[in-house]
Amino acid sequence: MSYASLGDQRAASQTIQVLDSVPPGASDLAEVDAGRCHRSFVETAPAEQAVLLDLKIAAYAMGADAITGVVIEKQSALTKNCWYALDGKARAMRLSPP
Repeated sequence: MSYASLGDQRAASQTIQVLDSVPPGASDLAEVDAGRCHRSFVETAPAEQAVLLDLKIAAYAMGADAITGVVIEKQSALTKNCWYALDGKARAMRLSPP
């Protein structure tokens, strides 16, 4: 579950673009990462869409306009007291002004 306010989640979801490649003039800010854990069979399994929203929120928090290179992988997380985790990474960037 994201700890960002609903307003911040909505703003990040509507503001941050997910791009296939880095457009000319964009400046790379940093790598962002996010993860969701599946702890119990009575919980709803984490969805890739939730991880993507978390990546957008992280990028939004650093002042980015877009993310690119999104990779979301299902990984074993027994050492984290989870059955598995969805881990996501992306590059946050600021687009050049139009």
